[in-house]
Amino acid sequence: AILDRRQKQFSVEYPCHGPGEQRWFLLQATPLRDGTGGAVVSHTNITARVQSELARVREHEFSESIIDTAQQIVLVLDQQARIVRINRFMEEVTGWRLDEVVGRDFFDTFLPQRDRRSMRELFQQSIDGQRTRGNINPIVTKNGHEREIEWYDTPLTHSGDQMTGLLCMGIDVTERQMLQREVLEIASEEQRRIGQELHDNTQQQLYGLTLLAQTVASGLDWLRGAETLDQERLENLRENAKQVQIGLQESARQVNLLARGLVPVEIDAQGLEY
Repeated sequence: AILDRRQKQFSVEYPCHGPGEQRWFLLQATPLRDGTGGAVVSHTNITARVQSELARVREHEFSESIIDTAQQIVLVLDQQARIVRINRFMEEVTGWRLDEVVGRDFFDTFLPQRDRRSMRELFQQSIDGQRTRGNINPIVTKNGHEREIEWYDTPLTHSGDQMTGLLCMGIDVTERQMLQREVLEIASEEQRRIGQELHDNTQQQLYGLTLLAQTVASGLDWLRGAETLDQERLENLRENAKQVQIGLQESARQVNLLARGLVPVEIDAQGLEY
């Protein structure tokens, strides 16, 4: 082709298919200014550069596919807590699309007013290099509902370890937190029921046994001072003592059953296991 003399340079990258291998070349043409319409043409092998670029593109696409298929929140913030990236799972959880929130302040967009100050302080600590792990706080969805999220973060750096932002991973623990509160409420209600049971039944039964034991003690005192043995009275004492024994055994059984319900439900920092 004849190049226009006014055109300074023409260049194009093109593939060349060889046996078992594809190579890339850069063609550059500079027109001659001698009026002949000719040009100086060069071909440069750029296969290594193109392959490196294609590898980076494939790596980026692979990373993006992992982020978008992950069943947990992936959030990228810059140093000013502006939203750089949210994944598809966070879009589904919150109802917000990436193009609606990108560039917006994360705390003003997703956090309830009551938590913004404390969470900004925590964010600043993370930016300063103090990683946060397992912190749970609510986020507000587009329709105004709150979801409990357990957060983990890691700093994003550029060349020279310069901090550029924060990568945050979030696990939706809303259902787990609800179950935890329900378990605690059930345990508390059960303890109240047991306390009432101890007061209304077991305590009354023990009080009655106390009176019966006093009767037995009085009878024994009478026997020690009697000149003759009263068989009928002795039988009554034996029956009363037997009733005390049976009553104490029953009370012990009831207390043992009720004590099982008094064992507190302990939930550690990780919450309920599931």
